[in-house]
Amino acid sequence: MFQGVERIGLAGEIAAGQLLGAFAGVLITDRLGSYNGHPNERRQLCWAHVIRNLERIAARADPGGGIGQRLVRLARLVIRVEHRRRGQHLSEAHYRQRMQHLRAAFQAHLHAGTQCLRQPRTVSPCQALLRDEPMLWTFLDHPGLPLTNNAAERALRPYVIWRKTRFASQSMRGLAFRERILSVIGTARHLGLNTHQLLRQLCNEGLQRRAITPLPLDQDHPSLPKVS
Repeated sequence: MFQGVERIGLAGEIAAGQLLGAFAGVLITDRLGSYNGHPNERRQLCWAHVIRNLERIAARADPGGGIGQRLVRLARLVIRVEHRRRGQHLSEAHYRQRMQHLRAAFQAHLHAGTQCLRQPRTVSPCQALLRDEPMLWTFLDHPGLPLTNNAAERALRPYVIWRKTRFASQSMRGLAFRERILSVIGTARHLGLNTHQLLRQLCNEGLQRRAITPLPLDQDHPSLPKVS
């Protein structure tokens, strides 16, 4: 969980591949090139990051600024329509129709952005988004998929703060320990498990040379302690 914070920039795509291993699900990311090794059809670009990038275009006092403003409005509409659908305020047919129209409008404005002559700060981002455009809409094929990676960033924030305030590690063993202990704590919290009891159980199993109990995919595993 936390290994990538330290190492993702060191080996780029190779490090990301090692971190993900045989992961076959959909990855929700920003547009960092390190994730390019993951199949595009199983990658969802974070709409929050896209909106932040578009806001930089929208803030400019040139023709590209107007295109950026319209792209920002369309991106926010995508999120709003998705929320309305999850709140059961839209039928599936109406939801699909709205998304189809939004996607067409978003593509049209990106194409318009690539035609802004002598405005490379508008042209280049629009070209990049057009190239990655299919990855913006992966959620349409995977109902319930989040449109942003905000949950992952919130999970990483305590680790990043700890790394900054504890003056890093003095050894590779210390670095490995920090990655592993915070991964266990974060996973246990996410699953609703008692972290202290879980660590004691895992340590006892290791000392007794017994098989380590795997972490469950849900919260109904009978052998793991729950938070009281």
